[in-house]
Amino acid sequence: MVLLPVIEAEQDALLVAEKIRQALNQPFVLVGQSLNISSSTGVAVYPDHGNDETQLVKCADIAMYNAKKGGRNNVKLYRPDMQSDQG
Repeated sequence: MVLLPVIEAEQDALLVAEKIRQALNQPFVLVGQSLNISSSTGVAVYPDHGNDETQLVKCADIAMYNAKKGGRNNVKLYRPDMQSDQG
């Protein structure tokens, strides 16, 4: 989880999430082995997606599962219609 205390627009949070995704995508060496990982990230923004940490985490989690469902290794911003995709 990454908390950004101040953003001007949702796009700012998406940009940070994308930079984190790209950094995690870089191969790294562990005990002589080159390893690659990827990440699927869900983004939720206060107050649009929730008024407290519980609701924000829930919305970010829904967006993350939507990102995984959409091919993994990407970033998705929560949208209310994503809730109907859960199930």
